[in-house]
Amino acid sequence: MKLTALIISILLTLFSTHSSRGQYVWSKKMYTDDMLFWQNNEISGKIGYKGLRKEVRLFQNIRTDNSDVLIVKTIGLNNLRQSRIDTLRDSITSETFGNFIVGDSFDIIFYEKKMLVYQRSSGRHSLYGDDNFVYNNGYLINDSLVCLYRVYNYHPADGFSGLHLAIFNLNKMEFVTTKKINFSGIGLSNMNANWVYANSEYIYIVSPMTGILHKYDKTLTIIDTIIMPINWSNIDKNVAFQYKIDSTISSEYNRLKDTYAMTGKWVRNYVYNSDFIHKTIDDIRAHYEYIEKMMPYNDSVVLLVFYKPNYNFEKRDLIYYNINSNVVVHSDSEWQCSAKTIINDFEDYFTVNIFVSPNNFPYFFNGKVYYPTFANPNLYKNDKSLDILINKIMGDGKQNGHKWRLLEYNLPPYNQAD
Repeated sequence: MKLTALIISILLTLFSTHSSRGQYVWSKKMYTDDMLFWQNNEISGKIGYKGLRKEVRLFQNIRTDNSDVLIVKTIGLNNLRQSRIDTLRDSITSETFGNFIVGDSFDIIFYEKKMLVYQRSSGRHSLYGDDNFVYNNGYLINDSLVCLYRVYNYHPADGFSGLHLAIFNLNKMEFVTTKKINFSGIGLSNMNANWVYANSEYIYIVSPMTGILHKYDKTLTIIDTIIMPINWSNIDKNVAFQYKIDSTISSEYNRLKDTYAMTGKWVRNYVYNSDFIHKTIDDIRAHYEYIEKMMPYNDSVVLLVFYKPNYNFEKRDLIYYNINSNVVVHSDSEWQCSAKTIINDFEDYFTVNIFVSPNNFPYFFNGKVYYPTFANPNLYKNDKSLDILINKIMGDGKQNGHKWRLLEYNLPPYNQAD
């Protein structure tokens, strides 16, 4: 990948004048990785991270002259230093990973139609998957069980359109149970989202445009339906739109499936056409509110990343929701995600972006939030111009290359939800 494309996606996005310093403040602490992530306009590999209590696991897909390897580095948050490094070599590591799950005993890395299960104590790994393996994310339930899932609007030639949910035994490397569930809001599944959360007892599935939360046990049996106390501006409008899109997709899915059964041919359609998908996404982002992500925070609270019309890439609302008591603990409106055109503080450029993909989502822990950057924070010298700061960063990158850095930000007391 060329550097120009990455600059557009990471550095430039869209800009705002909303203040971010009141939401999070850099503690002046960071971890700097020793690998040059890109140099001379070329990317050296893929990178992602995931937090687990007092540490962060850094995943690096490294391309070398002899082989492709996956490196997993453990970074302690007490001192922001690397405490362990694991190197995995397998034929699959030449491919690009997607998401990952981290735990005390296992790390799980998702690839296309496969997952690599790494046993941290023994250093052994196993590869599981085939053409029917659809899962691309999950949560560890305990030392042996993991909840796997994927929400996607599949074409009938490729699989079931909806939620694919499973419980998998890591010791036996086999499924315990699987389930396919119709998903309310499937029309949003092409967006950068996450609507599933699981802990040691239950699995929660949220409908993005209504906030209806379905609670499942470990046998994948639904045991409760909860209405989240979300302050929607027009819930009737949301329900009508979600029903319209879901009904359109379901009708077209069944039409294509039935036609294929009779003729043996897949006929042309419009629902799975990229123009329809992009138009739907643009319509949603311009006119509707929705829950973009439900992410873990602590044992009782999850983070809801909430989108409002025309937020685009600039900002989101962040809702701290107690999933046990069905109470909103706190909310931050207009959380700043992208850099501002006029810079008054460090955080106006080095923002904590919560609209990113789940495998790069900021790690919230113990009154702090950790988020990476490929720019050198020490280059910031009370700069007021975005262009001047970007030129300094790019000049430094050309001369010295860019490294992955994990920055520690302090949260105000009201963000430290119990």
